[in-house]
Amino acid sequence: MKLLIYSLALFLLFCNYSCVKEKDRSVAFRIKNLSTKEVTDFKIYCSYGSTHAVFSDSITIFETIAPNDSISFNWKNPNLFESDGEFYIKTADLQQGFGYFSNGILLESSYDMAIYNDSIR
Repeated sequence: MKLLIYSLALFLLFCNYSCVKEKDRSVAFRIKNLSTKEVTDFKIYCSYGSTHAVFSDSITIFETIAPNDSISFNWKNPNLFESDGEFYIKTADLQQGFGYFSNGILLESSYDMAIYNDSIR
């Protein structure tokens, strides 16, 4: 009987933690421009799908990042599908996938990225 009570209590704690974790889905980004030109009006997407990326939500950043400068911002509650997926960042010249979410739950709460002349890392 005690084992049943402990198992039930553990199950309820796990369910409660999952619900609390789900409510706060904000992601912090820090993007540094290490290229030789300004970066303007870039977009970050949520995507899912194993063969063809399907974009479920996006945020457009209407800021200019000068060379050797950086910006930081938060994306509150991105619309993540209840599946596995990743993020994409797209500038006028470059696009790069990064990060990962599983079953619609973020695995990381922040990302640091650098934009170079020929790549994003």
